[in-house]
Amino acid sequence: MDRSSKDIFNPSIIEDFYPTRPNNMEDVSLYEFVANYKFDKIGENGEREYKLRSKPVLPNHRKFYPMRKAERDDFYYSLIFLFVPFRDKSTLIMEGETM
Repeated sequence: MDRSSKDIFNPSIIEDFYPTRPNNMEDVSLYEFVANYKFDKIGENGEREYKLRSKPVLPNHRKFYPMRKAERDDFYYSLIFLFVPFRDKSTLIMEGETM
């Protein structure tokens, strides 16, 4: 980042890198992506390229208590968010459903 830049945020895995992963990783969930892949290089086509880690890492995520009614929806959404592949997280919830 340029020293004179006023930007205070860096790109994130969830908002920037995972949704724009290469097409050959279409069926890779967010959990798999974080656990098993790391950035390798920018390819000739300008896309980011990833390679398998030599040892998977254990992604850190929030612990929920699904027996508590107040956390139940968040718990189930987190399972969908982590284990269902997506490009746009708004597609994870069907129209008319709640989170």
